[in-house]
Amino acid sequence: MAYNQSELDLDNFYGAGRPVDDAGRSINVMIKGHVGEELQMIVLRRRLAGPFILSQCNDLERIGSPTSMRPVPEGRADTFRYHTLRSHIEHFPDDNHYNLERDYFNNMCPDIAKRFTIYGKIGRGTFGRIYAAREINRPAASTGFRFSRGCDWDSYEYRRASMAALIEPSDPRARAYAPKPPRQFAIKMELQTPLSIHGFARAQTCEYREVYTGEQRFLPVEAVVLELLTECERFPKIDSVYIHKEFASIVMSANSLDENPLRETLLLEPGTIPTQHFPGYNGEQLTHLKQTRVTEIQACKIASNILEALAYLMDMKMLHGDLSHRNYLVDKNLNTQLIDFGAVYVSENNGWEAERYGYIEAFEYFVNPEIALQLATDDLQNPIHTIADRYIPLSHDRRVQYLWKFGVLVYDLLHGYSPWETPEPQANNGDIKTLYAWDDHDEEKFLYLYDRRLRIMNEELPIDERLSQDCVDALRHLLARDVSDRMDMAELQRLPWFQGHWVDRASEMQRPPRKES
Repeated sequence: MAYNQSELDLDNFYGAGRPVDDAGRSINVMIKGHVGEELQMIVLRRRLAGPFILSQCNDLERIGSPTSMRPVPEGRADTFRYHTLRSHIEHFPDDNHYNLERDYFNNMCPDIAKRFTIYGKIGRGTFGRIYAAREINRPAASTGFRFSRGCDWDSYEYRRASMAALIEPSDPRARAYAPKPPRQFAIKMELQTPLSIHGFARAQTCEYREVYTGEQRFLPVEAVVLELLTECERFPKIDSVYIHKEFASIVMSANSLDENPLRETLLLEPGTIPTQHFPGYNGEQLTHLKQTRVTEIQACKIASNILEALAYLMDMKMLHGDLSHRNYLVDKNLNTQLIDFGAVYVSENNGWEAERYGYIEAFEYFVNPEIALQLATDDLQNPIHTIADRYIPLSHDRRVQYLWKFGVLVYDLLHGYSPWETPEPQANNGDIKTLYAWDDHDEEKFLYLYDRRLRIMNEELPIDERLSQDCVDALRHLLARDVSDRMDMAELQRLPWFQGHWVDRASEMQRPPRKES
């Protein structure tokens, strides 16, 4: 029997202990309309553009103990009763457990297995793993066609196949009724974190109400964010979410994968962990050994697409929490999509100000003058300690730091290396983006970083003289050393360089071949 699905008031559930960085709470406040009138209309329109029913797994799980008067109560895994079930919380697995992938395929939602063939690996996100999948094949257009699992005999696909079977191949109508290739998807598998478990290394959970039914669900923050981004071509399109036991599977479009015949034909036994890789083409492919692999006009299109995505997010008071070259995908015509919303910041009441900055060694290339100055004064006696991950005291506007990061990515695309970095390759072929892998006590590493920080604070931004004046102006506004000289989002969007220089040059918009590994 299904348990009565009453609802949970999260404010009462958490009391005063709700995490201050809970993006799920802020998104829920926004969705409920507790925001300004202008933002409320934006959110409503964008919600209606997405799936009307987002959470699809209908399997029931045990959500309580039986009594003499009642058998084992059951409910969906996306309800609060499952989230607050003691046994679920006590036995919740670790994100880095060696057998996590095996557990996922052993406990895959049956509804996913009926609808998709998961045939390959795409990569990893901030949280979770991403797999390549296609829908179950449509019927073949021949007299001896055979229907695969999940075929609806009353469906449009069945009627289409039936008509195709009656038409001779030479008939002009044959092409119109020919079966279409199965749709391709990316499925991101991550742990569905219980409400009472919260931490930096876990995907956050968001209270959500289905557009069509109004039912309360608890879904990954990333899935809810993607639903709000459905109208914009600069993001993947979410299809659905399947919550099964402790696993969430986010199904979304996969438009940037390389063309490969195996994507149409590769078959695996149900429950088999895929080993074939079908990686997306991300921004890390666009530079190599401190050399850019794109022209200015190509970089302009990519940068403008990313800026469009960032502006779309900021319209809803959101910032991407992990902006980097690996988190945008580029298709064969250089159309660009921002991905991976496992770590997103959502501003409530225009709360953009912060009193400290989270320095991460792997993102040393994002250091700007105010951060470099704070690091220089943070530990004068042991400056080498400043390359360890830490929070540093720094009053700042999150939007300013966000657009600086965007500027660094644009500079990188145009030059092949980061701002104020030496253009010559290092002896080990490394650059500022890979030095975090060196030994922490390596003096050469520290001197390389320290010298660059000094240049950031004291020298003008070096820019390739071959770039156009519009491009140079954009870089100087993005990466001005004085915060007051940096443009905000609205001003950046009005710069000539971001006004569509590439539109009439489609023949040049071909991405470079994938780098050899």
